[in-house]
Amino acid sequence: MSFGNWEGHPHEEIRKMDPETYRLWREEPHRARLPGGESLDEVRVRAMAAVEEVIQSNSGKTLVLVSHRVVNKVLVCGILGIDNSHFWQIAQDTAAINLIQHRKGRYVLSLLNETCHLKRLQEEWTRVDF
Repeated sequence: MSFGNWEGHPHEEIRKMDPETYRLWREEPHRARLPGGESLDEVRVRAMAAVEEVIQSNSGKTLVLVSHRVVNKVLVCGILGIDNSHFWQIAQDTAAINLIQHRKGRYVLSLLNETCHLKRLQEEWTRVDF
């Protein structure tokens, strides 16, 4: 997602420089259009079109698609057929896995925000190393 004028700025700075848009982003993200950037609807149209294209050109294959948190969240909304007002209700942790199947022209969400593969790393991060 293009965050436009917000790119590279910390949350607190954005909140001060653009309080109304920041409030919309936090409370009603589906209504926010980021200055110089995109809306969630624009991201969703672009992302869903890309997924559809990849599926059509790789029929019958197992695919791995990698993306960022915002794109993943709008894709989940899209495949579930819900609007982007549910954006904040979908968790997407760093390096999470989602399993989405495409069967007979329909999507099936089989796994969401799975992070069990990171458990060992988390244990190592907490271990004292000396």
